[in-house]
Amino acid sequence: MNYRLSDLIDVEKTQELLQNFKDAQGISAAIVDLEGVVLVASSWQRACTVFHRLNETACRKCVESDTKLANELLEGKTFSLYRCSNGLTDAASPIVIEGKHLANAFIGQFFTREPDLDFFRGQAKELGFNESSYIEAISEVPIVPEETLPSVLSFLTSFAEMIASLGLKQMEQLQTEKELRKAQQILEIKNRKLRESEEDLNRAQAVAHTGSWRLDVQRNVLHWSDETYRMFGVPRGVPMTYEAFLALVHPEDLDLVKVSWQEALAGAPYEIEHRIVVGETVKWVRERAELEFDGEGNLGSGFGSVQDITGRKQMEEELRKSRDELELRVQERTAKLTEAMTRLELMNQELQEFTKLATHDLQEPLRKIQAFGDRLKSRCAVKLDETEIDYLTRMERAANRMQHLIIDLLEFSRVSARPEPLEPVNLNDMAAEMIELSRSLFTMNGTVVEFSDLPTVEADPAQMKQLFHCLIGNALKFQKEGVPPHLKVYAHVQASGTSICFEDNGIGFEEKYLDRIFAPFQRLHGHGAYEGTGIGLAICRKIVERHGWTITATSTPGVGSTFIVTIPRRN
Repeated sequence: MNYRLSDLIDVEKTQELLQNFKDAQGISAAIVDLEGVVLVASSWQRACTVFHRLNETACRKCVESDTKLANELLEGKTFSLYRCSNGLTDAASPIVIEGKHLANAFIGQFFTREPDLDFFRGQAKELGFNESSYIEAISEVPIVPEETLPSVLSFLTSFAEMIASLGLKQMEQLQTEKELRKAQQILEIKNRKLRESEEDLNRAQAVAHTGSWRLDVQRNVLHWSDETYRMFGVPRGVPMTYEAFLALVHPEDLDLVKVSWQEALAGAPYEIEHRIVVGETVKWVRERAELEFDGEGNLGSGFGSVQDITGRKQMEEELRKSRDELELRVQERTAKLTEAMTRLELMNQELQEFTKLATHDLQEPLRKIQAFGDRLKSRCAVKLDETEIDYLTRMERAANRMQHLIIDLLEFSRVSARPEPLEPVNLNDMAAEMIELSRSLFTMNGTVVEFSDLPTVEADPAQMKQLFHCLIGNALKFQKEGVPPHLKVYAHVQASGTSICFEDNGIGFEEKYLDRIFAPFQRLHGHGAYEGTGIGLAICRKIVERHGWTITATSTPGVGSTFIVTIPRRN
């Protein structure tokens, strides 16, 4: 219940009732809600309105009296009688509607015996009132003898109950009116939806081009709907028979319709698609029928629907033509792709042969440079000064570096030019083998290499050896001076896949050079600082990409690097 008492009572009539009570008994009365708002009230006694309520000290006593009365009613009492500190008596009774305490009915500002005028003269002096005026106001306060007090209190409680009863009836009426308005709104909404549904149905029938028919077996007449007449191009109202209908069927579909109808008369479903001729236009329709038979198996009646499916048939025909054209194009492009793949394979073979010949031809003069350099150095060393020997040494180093570049370039080209089939590779075994090989190549005191829990993957074994050899070799090569190398090889499994991590404690690098380190012949250090041609990580990336994986790295200069090969999860 969300009503206030002021919504449930006739304020004007209640005001008139309380004023009549005041005029008859001389006792003031009021109805006050729980927030202290006076809803209705008769005129108060002058002792309160002119003196007590206007004096701060006396008014505080009045508020204490009001609070005392209200608190006793909140505790569930049927009425409360209280003599305030100002000397006047008040009574109150709760107004409760459907168990909810909404307000209080008050009567008050009366005496139950002759007033003690000495008390009020003292109060006038204490509070600064004009004694004669104050005593005159006190004399206007009615006296309710104790023998008549119960009847007055009975009136108070009866009055509160009457207000509650009237309020309940008003609340029920308001609730009924509210529910009636709600029901009217629901009815209006349903009526509006019903009208909208009827309109939608009419529009849907027109848009769907769906008609209906009913067979009158006794008269051999087909009763068509308006949409069916329009669909077949027949003026509305023209009598239709089964024979007249057959005259509209396309000649090439006539046998299909006749056979299907005979099968339907024998109990088979009747649901067919066929063409009709409307003037010079050919249409496609879809028919469906429900036939009813009597106990002896004779046709009693028939109902059916007919739908114009010309648009759908045209789309199907266009789709078929498009599919045929697409299939032809696919065949042509497949043939061209096959031819291109054949040419590419031939080019790869030719490129591989060319690479072999080129590297062989390039290494031949290098070997001669190295050989004649060694002879010149051994035979003529005594005849050469320090500068000439330095020149000769530099020439040999350049030739050696060139030879390594050619070998690495050949390895780089072989990654894609000669792919081997993939097979299961145990990376734990691979790591153990490559670490042992690396230990023989990089003899460093105190070197620590750890690996564990590496997965088995589908890969090219030879290329996995290249990948592990390069990444492990890099980790052992790029080390801080005086610090024993420490390499960890481990797997990190995630929902998206598995990452193989190569974590070292080497010199590290600035991550802004991350893209650069995987490019061929790119070096972050001079040739004299560390050995190598700068193509190792390029080979690693090419191997990883060939397997459909990815490779990246994280690094901090002076702390170390972690190279990460990520193998996506296969669904």
